[in-house]
Amino acid sequence: MHIHLDHYLETASGRIWTVEANNKAWEMCYSDLQNVLSSYPDIKRIYILIGCQGSGKTTWAESNKDNLKQDIIFDAILVKKSERLPILNLAKKFGKTCIAVWF
Repeated sequence: MHIHLDHYLETASGRIWTVEANNKAWEMCYSDLQNVLSSYPDIKRIYILIGCQGSGKTTWAESNKDNLKQDIIFDAILVKKSERLPILNLAKKFGKTCIAVWF
């Protein structure tokens, strides 16, 4: 599964960014992660993609998703510890391994 912040910011008119929309997108991504982890116990790992915009995170996710079917790819900038912490806490709660991929 590919959880991507931009999935919640894209609209038919293009990418819309406001503080409110961004905060809601983060909430939706964390909620998606929790729902997937609680619904699919066979998930093995969470790949946390970390890097600036345009660094290749989404390209990496798209090219590896077929090889990582038992895993979750969490695709966002994630340079702040505060952004990664909810992912790490959920991984710990569900006993999953996290792998950071830096770009």
